[in-house]
Amino acid sequence: MTSCGPAVYKPPSFTLLVRIAAAGPAPITQLAEGLVIDRTTLTRNLKPLEKQGLIQVATGEDQRLRLVSLTEPGYQALAKALPLWEQAQAQAVNTVGAERFKAFPIEACFLARIPLRQASSASVPLQYLVKSGQLRY
Repeated sequence: MTSCGPAVYKPPSFTLLVRIAAAGPAPITQLAEGLVIDRTTLTRNLKPLEKQGLIQVATGEDQRLRLVSLTEPGYQALAKALPLWEQAQAQAVNTVGAERFKAFPIEACFLARIPLRQASSASVPLQYLVKSGQLRY
């Protein structure tokens, strides 16, 4: 389990609950676009939340439209998880510093472009790859 552990089992679940709470009843397509994942992956990730009773997936006016919303237990789980998430964020800021923490989304995008063999190679430090020009922002 992670810092958001006992309230919501995995960080992706927390992210989904936050997004669903913010969007209100929303179509799966809209949620997928907002989360930048495909509908199939989102649907698969929603199933455990629905099984736990944290969300409801209902048919919209158009029978093809599936609307996702939080249930009361979903709101309660989110309320329990939020302070834990805030605590984890504060720990991260304390560990890496505010500037590095703010830069993390940019760094994560940069690292996502690193070929796996380079990112996982313990013999080639990341700083060397950047300095040598093998990796560029």
